[in-house]
Amino acid sequence: MNKATKVDLTNTPEQFAYVIHHYLLGTETKVADDETGTKGFGSTLRAQASSAKYADYLRATVSSYDPSDSITVDEDESANVITVFYTIPLTVTADDKGKAFGASDPELTVTLVGKVGEDVIDCSVTRETGEDVGTYTITPTVNTVPEYYVVTTENGTFTITPATVTVTATDIEILFGDSEPALTATVTGADPSAISYSISREAGADAGDYVISVTGDAVQGNGNYAVSFVNGTFTILCKVIFDKFDENAVFPDGFNVIQGVKRDTLLATPANPTWNGSRRNKFKQWIVRVEENGAYVDNDDNQYSSFDFTEPVTANVTTLVAQWTYKVSFVITGEGSNQMTVSYYLPFGDEIINPGTDYVDVKPGYSCKGWYKDGDATEALVRFKAGESSERVPKGGVTFRQKWVAEEDQTSAGRFLSLGSTYGVIDSISAGTTGPVTQSAKGRQLAARTAPQ
Repeated sequence: MNKATKVDLTNTPEQFAYVIHHYLLGTETKVADDETGTKGFGSTLRAQASSAKYADYLRATVSSYDPSDSITVDEDESANVITVFYTIPLTVTADDKGKAFGASDPELTVTLVGKVGEDVIDCSVTRETGEDVGTYTITPTVNTVPEYYVVTTENGTFTITPATVTVTATDIEILFGDSEPALTATVTGADPSAISYSISREAGADAGDYVISVTGDAVQGNGNYAVSFVNGTFTILCKVIFDKFDENAVFPDGFNVIQGVKRDTLLATPANPTWNGSRRNKFKQWIVRVEENGAYVDNDDNQYSSFDFTEPVTANVTTLVAQWTYKVSFVITGEGSNQMTVSYYLPFGDEIINPGTDYVDVKPGYSCKGWYKDGDATEALVRFKAGESSERVPKGGVTFRQKWVAEEDQTSAGRFLSLGSTYGVIDSISAGTTGPVTQSAKGRQLAARTAPQ
């Protein structure tokens, strides 16, 4: 049987209660739970930073002890109290800021590291004076803060960068032959008076595109402006002039008689003019006017050149003339009052075909010497040369009349003469025959052309 061990209580000190508080400096806000317990009378009670601080105060550090970090346990338990005071490190950092030269300052701000909960910390921020490009110090100041914060401030940097400026040449478009306007440019990003530049255009007077160049220093205003330059285009348009040709013609409403088109591009097909006169003249096409000494000039094919709207325009100036059909008449006179008129419509400038070989009439005792354009048949003889017509359709049309000359031999046959270069007899009619001779096949073809073309 085990014997019980005897404990000598005669030398065990009497136990007394103690408490250790963990507070924020100057407050009774707990940083950690109180430490409580008992210790023997006369023993030493020592305090240190709590290892179980609340989450909000993990960064808190011991600032001081009240009355000290250690005391002797007394039988007066109200004296067995140690208060550990804590402070919190707080870093106030001025945020880096910046702007472009000439712009307004952004709001200056700070970043707080260490602030707890809804604590009120009042700060102000200022920056070093200056508006030119460069760096300036931003200084934070803490105006009010709870006493348990240990504040450290850190300056920031305010950077002013050059203002971005763009000088853009203004595009210009004129018609060939027009006076040139002044070259201009638009400045964005700065007061135009603060930026220096020069402007010129590529040499050239023909229709086409030319570069408008803007040049200058890339850095201006003591480094406060970073300048870029954008070239423009000076366009000389080909000039196209529309001529309705006849005072009886009418352009559509709003029709521009002078138009511009970029070189090597297509001219839009315009609306055709209309005829406002009493005749049946009709618009045929646009022809290119080529003039020499104030008169139209034929091309190598003896035809006026029609304008092709499917081909790019390349000439500096093109005059397009409306080509109209006009009435061409041949008055063939026979015996007595017998007369026949052959009329048909041909476009202005077309070759006039002589119907003399197809329409034969008789005037006994007379010979037909040819055609005249006046009513009295007194003007110069109109010669229709074989294979090379000397007559073309004029503006307003034309009427040709036969010229008859009396023969000494009244018994000879009336003749309708060829208007070729030899003026030879093309047909003989027996004396005494009257009235027109039946048309040949070619004559019927000409008669079919009496409708406007």
